Amino acid sequence: MLRKRTWYRIYCGLFLLTLVGIAFFGAYSGTQVASPEKAAIETTWLAAFRDFFSAYDKFWVSFGTLIIAVFTAVLGIGTGLLFLATKRLAEGAEDTARRQLRAYVSGAPDHIWNFNPTTLVQMRYTIRNHGQTPAYNLSHSAAIEIFPFPLPANFIFPSLPPHQQSSPALHQDDAVYGIVFAARLFSNTEINSVVTNNGVRIYVFGTVMYTDAFGTRRRTKFCRSVIGSPNLAIVAGIGTPGRVDIDYSIESQHNEAD
Repeated sequence: MLRKRTWYRIYCGLFLLTLVGIAFFGAYSGTQVASPEKAAIETTWLAAFRDFFSAYDKFWVSFGTLIIAVFTAVLGIGTGLLFLATKRLAEGAEDTARRQLRAYVSGAPDHIWNFNPTTLVQMRYTIRNHGQTPAYNLSHSAAIEIFPFPLPANFIFPSLPPHQQSSPALHQDDAVYGIVFAARLFSNTEINSVVTNNGVRIYVFGTVMYTDAFGTRRRTKFCRSVIGSPNLAIVAGIGTPGRVDIDYSIESQHNEAD
């Protein structure tokens, strides 16, 4: 596609050619009547120039008409291209406005309760709206399991349980919470491995479904692993009891959003 500067030059060139053709036709078409005094002072080259255009006046009429037709066609094409560019600009502006105003909902774990070989792992995750407009028809689901760390490439996560319907509208900066239990008890060997980072970790993963203010249904996937540490050993009943902070790692898989 030609650039705007190229179209501008074409328009100017055709416009100037049209003006020149019209000027020549107006000045030299038809029979020219000059007084004896004016004829006497005309130079030979000017008279020849005038006679040439007078002799071919029909050609210059056709030429001028052709130039005007070409200029009109080019102007029409340019107007059409301008319309398409304006339409694309308007659509892009609308899409940008939606991206700026729509809801953006995230999910992340923030608490793990004490567990052991006879107590299921229980975790809480926070669902928060970071956008400027509410998220509607919110539902979510999550699961807990022990997987290898790091995750193998293209790891296939197990199916999630059915979604739980949550708040009918989640406004800007508001949050709701979800609670999830592991589907099975973890053995002493598994617990010792996750506490010491021995090739495996406890993972919490899930999805959040919601409808944005523009009526589009959207989905957010989240996945975090619990980093093995002395603090996690305390939560697992291995260390000295006490209130501790647990660190989570964002994983490279199952963390996409629409």
